[in-house]
This record gives sequence, C-alpha cells and structure tokens, in this order.
Amino acid sequence: MIIVDTRQEKVIHPLIIALEAYFTTPKGKYLEIVFESNTDFGHLKDYLSSRSIGFREIYTGNELRLQVQKKNQG
Repeated sequence: MIIVDTRQEKVIHPLIIALEAYFTTPKGKYLEIVFESNTDFGHLKDYLSSRSIGFREIYTGNELRLQVQKKNQG
C-alpha cells in the first residue's frame, strides 16, 4: 500500500497532493491518503463518489484516512 501523508504540507494544497497521488498510483495498487482537514477529506470523498470510485474511510483521533484501490478509470 502506498501511503501519502498530507498533514505537514505547507506549500501545495493537500487536495492537489491527494489527486496527484491517485492519478499516479499504478492500476491495482492500494493507496492511503492521510488528512488533518475535515474539509479537504470531504472534498476528496465527494470527488471519488461522484465518479463511482469506492473507498474506505478511517477516523483515528486527529487523522482522517482514505483508502482506495486504483482501478482502470482516471
């Protein structure tokens, strides 16, 4: 599983990092993206849902984790 932690990013918006990670993840691989912001986490969930891309949500204290397996589409 590829893990991308967006919590410490100060220059690039966490959503850009998350989307770049998704689009560069090889087909069939699992990706976990760690957020601190509920807003950014929610925006990524909305983006994936609107494209019928399934994912798993994990809430642990201040961390919000989203796990997804890269499929054929985008």
